[in-house]
Amino acid sequence: MQIVLDRETFDSTPDGELGGACFAPVIPLVRAKSMEVKEEVYRRMTEGQKALFLFYAFYNHACHSMREYFWWCAYDYAQPKLWAGLKEALRYFGAESMREVLEETGNLLEKHGFPVSLEAFSLSPEELDRWPELLPDVQSLYARFTEAAPAALTRIGATIRGRPGEFVAFDNP
Repeated sequence: MQIVLDRETFDSTPDGELGGACFAPVIPLVRAKSMEVKEEVYRRMTEGQKALFLFYAFYNHACHSMREYFWWCAYDYAQPKLWAGLKEALRYFGAESMREVLEETGNLLEKHGFPVSLEAFSLSPEELDRWPELLPDVQSLYARFTEAAPAALTRIGATIRGRPGEFVAFDNP
């Protein structure tokens, strides 16, 4: 899929922000669109773009609060293919610390019997309060997630900078 980015923007954007800059043009293509449209956009992406998409579709929602992190993890976990893809995306970028946090979060969800299908999923972000025994673990995992984020974002940017053709085309090379 051709995602066009200005070369000057690419060159001047710090590594920690480059992934977001490369993902931004995709947002209007999928926001508030049908699943069919989203799947078609995803199918047209390169391997690197798919990894970027999976990461940012999760990260842009989960980074705002511990409750949002918990909810988005549980939501993605309820879609095993998506959950596996997200962890594989982190592996693609070499963001192992963040991948390990998600792996541990998945283990916690499994241990407590969270659903592995959307049909059985009925959770809101506020419902973390229903499981006070999970709160210390989720607090710890979210803290580790936020600690791992800057390095993950920088690794993503460095990967993109090292292989720009996998992610973007320049409108003014």
